[in-house]
Amino acid sequence: MNGRGFLGTNAMLLSDLSLALGLSVAFLLTVGVIMARRRRLTVHRWIQSSAVTLNVLQVGVIMLASFARSAAPGIPARLGEPYFAIAVAHGLAGSVTLVFGTFVALRANELVPSSLRFHNFKLFMRTAYGAYMTVTLLGVWVYLTWYTGAPREGSLVASTQSNEVVVPMAGFVFNPETVVVPLGGSVVWINQDGAPHTATAENDSVFKSDLLSKGQSFRHAFDVVGEFPYFCELHGSAGREGMAGLIKVVTADQLPLVAASAPRPAPTPQPTAFVPVEQALPRQSFAAVQRLLVDGPGLPTKVGYAIGLHDQADEMLRHSKLLAAAQSSGDAAGVKRHAEHIFNLIAGSRDPRFGDLDGDGHAQNAGDGFGLLLNGDQAGYIGATADAARAALTAVDATPDIRLHAQHVLVCTDNMERWTTDARRLALDLTKGLNANAAADLNVLANRIARGEDVDGDGEIGPVPGEGGGLVAYLHAQYMAGLVPSTPYSSGQSLATTHTH
Repeated sequence: MNGRGFLGTNAMLLSDLSLALGLSVAFLLTVGVIMARRRRLTVHRWIQSSAVTLNVLQVGVIMLASFARSAAPGIPARLGEPYFAIAVAHGLAGSVTLVFGTFVALRANELVPSSLRFHNFKLFMRTAYGAYMTVTLLGVWVYLTWYTGAPREGSLVASTQSNEVVVPMAGFVFNPETVVVPLGGSVVWINQDGAPHTATAENDSVFKSDLLSKGQSFRHAFDVVGEFPYFCELHGSAGREGMAGLIKVVTADQLPLVAASAPRPAPTPQPTAFVPVEQALPRQSFAAVQRLLVDGPGLPTKVGYAIGLHDQADEMLRHSKLLAAAQSSGDAAGVKRHAEHIFNLIAGSRDPRFGDLDGDGHAQNAGDGFGLLLNGDQAGYIGATADAARAALTAVDATPDIRLHAQHVLVCTDNMERWTTDARRLALDLTKGLNANAAADLNVLANRIARGEDVDGDGEIGPVPGEGGGLVAYLHAQYMAGLVPSTPYSSGQSLATTHTH
């Protein structure tokens, strides 16, 4: 029942069956209403009773198990995420409706004590029908949210390390499903779906990730030769069913002789902004702008440095808010966990301190491994963005607009490097436990890094020292290409970026 469903989405068979049964219940109830209007009351009673019975079976046999497997692992810690929030809303509404509908069906068949026999039967029936239709719509919403969201597209990009393989989780599959790594090599899983996933070995003592939300990654190094089947605990199962894969670990001399399954070709990603074309920019400046907006060399997914910088800064801000909430509730384990997420995102996978900082046995990273700051042979998003902007600034054919906005990007990256260095230190301190002052300071810094700060109080956040952060850098990178992007921030947030042509 963990195989692919029959509706052509990312759902498993069990989920498709549940949706089909839910729609069948709604259809039967509607037919029952029609029979009641035609005064065929006996037929109406049997149809409604059958629909409620089918719903009871659907909930007891399928939905409870599905909820326990696909939603319960993230509750209550991740109720702020749409994936889990709508599941809880649907579960609560469905439970109330099921109890109420069952009572109405029993009353219709004279199977309740006389003291519970209500007399305004039409009102109760109409209320039950309305509740069932509402829950059915919620169920469709859950299904569409969980299983039809397009993943963030991206090519399978090899790591800059020869003994490391990147495996995107996209479209509810591991791509590729089978990979070969040398003894001592590593696999990095990156979730590109809107739904959470795990990478769990069938023998979970080998490796087992936590729930990975979109953009989060998990890394494991293999020090034993062999084959290691694994799966997503939410969308697959042992035995290579559903969302599952296989890691083959071989000695270095065997590597050329072993053919791994070729990955399915991934579609070309659509960048956040329009792609600048070479004909529209001076030739020497074009390469630098392309690195900022389209394809930054060395990244785990094909994306421009400035776009990746904006995305990673936003992810850090999200985890700083989760950390602050854990601090407020006295949840020491939550503080340490999110501090580890933030430190690893900032530091990057080449930092010697990267890994399991909270001592829970799992090295969790909220980022993609490239880091915000310099780590080993990785420049980090801040340094890489600054290097590309500097290359555009100094190109002999750079236009005045390119030079102006390249300077703006450099001001922002300079701000971010100072703020992020402080944030890295605070995150490392918070991996040791509760610290209200450090948590508050980290949240302030995360807001500055992602959004900037209106230092001079003029109601604007500009590309000036002490103000501009990741969002301003992102916008001015696009201005370098002559683009005026849609502003990717929530309404009500003040942002102004001097855009002079």
